[in-house]
Amino acid sequence: MEVRDSRRVGIFAIGMAAFAFGCSGATAVSPTAPARTSPTSPDPSTGPPVVTMHGRVTETVPTTATGVSGALVSVDDDTGTTKSATADSFGYYSVGGLVPGALRIAITAQGYTPASVDLKGVGDAPVNFNIAPMPETITHTVTGTLSEQVGTCSDGTANKPCNIAVIAIHNPGALAAELTWTPAVNGNVAMTLFQTGVGTPLERSTAAGAAGQHLSATLPGGADYEVRITYEGGTGAVSYVVKISHQS
Repeated sequence: MEVRDSRRVGIFAIGMAAFAFGCSGATAVSPTAPARTSPTSPDPSTGPPVVTMHGRVTETVPTTATGVSGALVSVDDDTGTTKSATADSFGYYSVGGLVPGALRIAITAQGYTPASVDLKGVGDAPVNFNIAPMPETITHTVTGTLSEQVGTCSDGTANKPCNIAVIAIHNPGALAAELTWTPAVNGNVAMTLFQTGVGTPLERSTAAGAAGQHLSATLPGGADYEVRITYEGGTGAVSYVVKISHQS
C-alpha cells in the first residue's frame, strides 16, 4: 500500500509495531512520552551573593589625614539587615556580608558629629568617610621667647622676628587671642591672624593695656589658621604667653 502523507506513515508504523508484538504473544506497549524536567530551584544553603565594603574614616578638612579611631560604621542593606564594624586606630574599617544594592550607612564616633550616607552599591574601591569634631570652644596656651635673633616671618607689612601658632579649625565661630609678655620695658610684641596659605592678614592685634595685645575674629572654619607673634622692636628678649580660644 502506498501512503503519501508522511504524518500517516508515522501513525501506520506505530500501529504495525503494536500489532506485531500482539502476534508474538507479548504484551503490547504504548510509546513512552519524554520525561518533563522541573526547573531547578536555588540552593537555599547558598543564599544571595554578598559583598564587602571597606575604607577609612577620617576628620573633615583641614585634617583629612587624621583617622578617627573607634568610629562605628553601620550599614543597612536591601534585606533590612544591619551590619557594622569598628574602625581601627588609624580609622580603617571593613563590613562584610552585605547584599548588593542600595546601602544606608551611618558613621558615629565619640566627640564627632554623626554622619549618614546613601549608596547604590559598592565595588572593589575603598569607600571613605569624613566626620567633623563636635562644635566646642577650645583654649590653647602658647608660650615662647622673642628677640631680634629669632627667624622672621611676614606680618603682612614686613618680615619681622616671629613665632607662629598653627590652629586647625573645623567648625565656624569666634577666635580670640590675648598676648602678654615680660619684661615690658625690653621690647614690644604684636599678633597677626592669617589663614594658612593666604598672604593677606585677616586681623591685627590692638593694645590691651601695658604689655598686652588683643585679637578677635569670626572664622568660617574648614581651614588652618596662624596666629603670628612678632617682635616689633626693643633692646632684648621678651617672654610671652598667648591664650587662644576658638571653635573645634
